[in-house]
Amino acid sequence: MGLMQNHGNPRTIYFSPERREYHPEALSSRYSLPNRVLSGLHVLKCSFLEDTPVHLLSVATGAANLSSFTKSRPKLSHLSLERSWPALEALLDRDTISSAVIDFTHLEHLDFNPRDWDEDNQSVQQLIFISGSSLKSIMMFGKVQTYPMSRQLDLSTCTKLENARLFFSIYSNGYLFYQLIDTLKSITNPNSIQKLEIHFYMLITQHERSNSYRNVRWERLDEQLDRISTASSSRRVVCTLHLHFEGEYLDDPDKRDDLPAVVQECAQFAQELKINQLHRTNNNKRIDFNVIQRLNFKCSKFAELISIMSAAILCQELVDLFVDHLVQSIEDWLKVPGSPYRPWYPASRRLPELKQCALVNKAFASRAQKHLFCRIQVHPCFGGTSPFPPQTVLYSQSLREINNLLEIFTRKPVLASHLQHLTTDLLFDDTLNLYKPLSDLMNVLQNHGNPRSLDFSSGAQPSDLKALSSRYSFQNRFLSGLQVLKCGFLEDIPVHFIAGKPNLRILILAYCSMATGSVSPRPLTTARPRLNHLILDHSSSALEDLLGRSTSSSEAVIDFTNLEHLEFTPSDWTGNVQSVQRLVLNFGPSLKTIMMFGD
Repeated sequence: MGLMQNHGNPRTIYFSPERREYHPEALSSRYSLPNRVLSGLHVLKCSFLEDTPVHLLSVATGAANLSSFTKSRPKLSHLSLERSWPALEALLDRDTISSAVIDFTHLEHLDFNPRDWDEDNQSVQQLIFISGSSLKSIMMFGKVQTYPMSRQLDLSTCTKLENARLFFSIYSNGYLFYQLIDTLKSITNPNSIQKLEIHFYMLITQHERSNSYRNVRWERLDEQLDRISTASSSRRVVCTLHLHFEGEYLDDPDKRDDLPAVVQECAQFAQELKINQLHRTNNNKRIDFNVIQRLNFKCSKFAELISIMSAAILCQELVDLFVDHLVQSIEDWLKVPGSPYRPWYPASRRLPELKQCALVNKAFASRAQKHLFCRIQVHPCFGGTSPFPPQTVLYSQSLREINNLLEIFTRKPVLASHLQHLTTDLLFDDTLNLYKPLSDLMNVLQNHGNPRSLDFSSGAQPSDLKALSSRYSFQNRFLSGLQVLKCGFLEDIPVHFIAGKPNLRILILAYCSMATGSVSPRPLTTARPRLNHLILDHSSSALEDLLGRSTSSSEAVIDFTNLEHLEFTPSDWTGNVQSVQRLVLNFGPSLKTIMMFGD
């Protein structure tokens, strides 16, 4: 602490008891630390402290002689109070401002929670009178639960007030509502208000629901909001009303049949309040006015979903973000291997849920369809040993799904633009020649520049593949728009399968090798892929072939000059990584990330 003090530190401290249960008499020196090391303190937060001495800036009533602290009083600019009214009473001197423990004349921001006011707001009102000429922000957080205030807050001294947030309950009568009106009346003309936020807590009963609040004299609130905003020196005033509807009876599962009606009525009430009862405020061109309703009970999340689905209050971009986030969070969750908290969540369950999402509302449909139709897997198999060579076969279910996709894309061609990911294997080429529906489907996708991502693996034993006359010829017809290529467990990959894709940006090779002698000795200066992401897993020999034998980068079958991310797992730790070293030496200026993995 001595070293910190030499640099004027600490400047921020959070001070609280380690345990709530302790014997106070055994802690006689609990606050001796500030005398030694806290002279440079700028921010102090105290929580759950009792009988705090005055030299820690907060005191118990009658615990100190306030007049002895006039020479070194802190000049607060920000004060936040929560369940600490006795401390505020002690910090304020009822008789004179100058003898207060703290100089409040520079206070700009006041935050307070009124939950525990027992009788009135006298202490905070005195504070507002003292610091009113400097106050820029008064933020109330937490609702008033009983009748704590014997009078409204007087804000007449707050000539520089810019932001105000007030919380009030208007349950069975309008007592607190009229206190709010009187509080707003005290804001002067002219004023400096830029943002005004008012929170109302409103009880929903089973019989009247929100209808009981239609008779509240909202025109008086309308008059004050319009007056304050018109008299403001700010060009524009942001005014927001938050309606918190509370209905404990809806927490009963047997009563939740009322929930859709309650959601609809609350939304309708908020809209009517804005347009009809508060029409002057709503029509004032200087006011950015909004009314927001919330449902404060246990099933509120379900209710909010109903609200979103039943009213067109969200732009399509937000709805798209919701669906994207839902899908992405599920996918990210599934990528965590062996998580004990991750339940089994197979695609067979994910697809029906996305279908239900698409059926909820037309606003959800298009984005959900994007994820429903984003990928296709085609995994043929050999039909047997006779005749020889054996033919590839598609399962009847796979063929049925392909025909269904063709029918869907015929009726709604735009959906074909979503199908960007293809997962298949070396039997795919022969299958295309044998099954016309699959070939037709690939033609439809090609019209939309798809697929753009290919996950390609062996899918069969090497001895079986020898019978296939062609394994890679399909790429000439259907892979011109490919951007991501992942190859796994492939031997003797022809170089043109990778080199002939000018749009390729991401290449992943796992346990792969290139065909011997497949690299052309001629410079491939046209239509070369320009990779920015390369992942090599036990495929160093393939990289050697892709780099070429020459030291000139123009003779490599791939343009690595824009490579930014390189990840690799060496094929043999006892050997070397010459090909990787060569790649780094030649194309290092563009590299941003290098990740090496190993067992």
